Amino acid sequence: MNLFSQKKMVPQLSPSALVVLKKRYLKKNSQGKVIETPPQLFWRVAKNIAQADLNYPQQKKQVKKTQKQFYQLLSSLDFLP
Repeated sequence: MNLFSQKKMVPQLSPSALVVLKKRYLKKNSQGKVIETPPQLFWRVAKNIAQADLNYPQQKKQVKKTQKQFYQLLSSLDFLP
């Protein structure tokens, strides 16, 4: 299952938040063109946060679940690191 295809968890961002994301946080190519969407950014951040579970052998099976939980927190704007 592709995590990016879960449309029900699309973050609702204000126009000014989108401007800030585009200027500062979304991935850009070598020409400076934005090549990432806000949901992709949130998945990227959630995945990196969840990687900490790999440091604990008993938690390795939980990485995808943790990633999804962090994405839900990020996309609902309840957690913004």
